[in-house]
Amino acid sequence: MTHVLLIEEVTNNLTTLLQEKNFQIIQLKKLQDISTLTSEQKDKIGAIVCLLSHKIDKKFLDQFKNLKIISNFAVGYDNIDLQE
Repeated sequence: MTHVLLIEEVTNNLTTLLQEKNFQIIQLKKLQDISTLTSEQKDKIGAIVCLLSHKIDKKFLDQFKNLKIISNFAVGYDNIDLQE
């Protein structure tokens, strides 16, 4: 089962759709709450849904060894460090 990290509330429709497709949702109220996740939880995360206001850099990405997808719920992707 793929675990999806949702940072802040995006839409209820997205959460419902992901759950219907058997994704396990891990919800954070804000990006700073990332420190509340255990290493085991981070290791299970295969996808992240973030907002334009979230800085997704190398330090952040290095926490998720099985990450495959970053979905930016916004227009553009200036907040994601594509070099890493």
